[in-house]
Amino acid sequence: MRLEQTVKGWKRRCWAGVTSGLLVLLLSGCGGGVGTNGTGAAPQSAGTGTVTGFGSVIIDGVAYDDSQAQVISDAEAGEELSEVKLGQRVSVEYEAAEGAGKPLARRISVQSTLRGMVEAIDGRTLTVLGQTVQVNDGAVEGVEGPVTVLEGFETLSALAGQAVEIHAMEVMDGASRVWQATRIEAVGELSDRSEVRVTGRVTALNAADALTRRFMIGPLQVSIAPSAAASAGLADGLLVRVLARWSDYDSAASTLSARRVLAVAVPAKSIDPEATLTLTGLVSNLDEASKTFELDGQKVGYAGAVFTPSTATLRNRRYVVVTASSTGAGMVQAQSVQLPQNLATTELHGTVMGLDAVAGRFQVRGTWVRFGDATTFEDCSVGEWGSGAYVEVYGLVEASGTVLARKVYCEDEEIGQVVERFGEVLSVQAAQRQFVLRNTDRSGRIEDLTVQWSGSTYFRSPLSARSGPAVGDRLEVEGRFSGAGSALVLQASKVKPD
Repeated sequence: MRLEQTVKGWKRRCWAGVTSGLLVLLLSGCGGGVGTNGTGAAPQSAGTGTVTGFGSVIIDGVAYDDSQAQVISDAEAGEELSEVKLGQRVSVEYEAAEGAGKPLARRISVQSTLRGMVEAIDGRTLTVLGQTVQVNDGAVEGVEGPVTVLEGFETLSALAGQAVEIHAMEVMDGASRVWQATRIEAVGELSDRSEVRVTGRVTALNAADALTRRFMIGPLQVSIAPSAAASAGLADGLLVRVLARWSDYDSAASTLSARRVLAVAVPAKSIDPEATLTLTGLVSNLDEASKTFELDGQKVGYAGAVFTPSTATLRNRRYVVVTASSTGAGMVQAQSVQLPQNLATTELHGTVMGLDAVAGRFQVRGTWVRFGDATTFEDCSVGEWGSGAYVEVYGLVEASGTVLARKVYCEDEEIGQVVERFGEVLSVQAAQRQFVLRNTDRSGRIEDLTVQWSGSTYFRSPLSARSGPAVGDRLEVEGRFSGAGSALVLQASKVKPD
């Protein structure tokens, strides 16, 4: 890296300034009981938060090196590979940074809160599977947390009767528990076999009768099929995630037949005693007398915690980042409580894709970026700027989910950075898990790239990792280069159809 690039990077960092938890399997149609749903060994450190940028993956302003991370999500049949997007709620297991390096993410779990049809819209509030979801567009005073990222639509009114996937944080709204969305994505039509999911607190549990096991999540009645495993571990007040199919939902009766039930839990008893546990979310049930509050239902004690800024005060619905240690008995003890500033700011590092100079927008790492007269471009000469250029973007997340760029820096690509390439598949060697992609760079030069995939490469539907792509497919590939010269290979982390 050139010295001037190092200095510029330092300036950029100065300018710029996990409700998914680890899951415990309770019920499944293939047997089992209560058990861990992780890697087995305790992670060195763990946390939950909101994805606020890319460069590698940025969670609540902290950049994690994801070059060795496995990205997964839960499905009806078990875990499956997934992808990370802006605004998602994730949990991350990582190794602490050494020196000035980034923490090394080993496992990132992407778990949406709700997936189903939008049944009602009232201003900034949606109803999905009977659950109340509030949208943060950054315009309401007192509403904190990341601005809700929208994908696949521009206005909430367009979502009536549409299928969506929602990432959100649990929060108390008066006496009711509701969800504040960090990301809402339109997912197209739902077939009978399409996955639906709902997350919420168990109430009115009836576990006595093996044929009629059921409980409530808000106004939704969840029943458990007789073929499911024993319900040991379920209890009123427990936060659970229910997986089912669209055909299992009766909207008129407000009932859902569960195929899998997972308890959402902070890894309070499983992390290394010397590890860091980081939690983020909206404060609920603040009790100043006992110095406790809840984050996504997890009880947190804050007596003796260091606050940043030092003058910060807590209140319900305040967005906080907590560094904690495990104390058992269902509570974690906060060592520090930070009130993040400028939650609408973000940064993106990656390759420019889909540049539309007339509309003034492009994509970086799957996120739309808008630019205009107020955007400052640095080191972006005529030959360096355009689709295929490697850039760093600093800006604000708008209510639409688009990033409004304030500063854009053009850079040379370096080995190890996440880049994207687009083109047509010329040949496939499935046994070697590789293919050749013909890419045309921004100067018009044609390059034939060898792309390799692995067991951790995510293939977006309808593509499949089993067979790989087909000759003639037009693809976008995200990954990192390794090797040099004729041995240069793009190691794919994500493969998407055009």
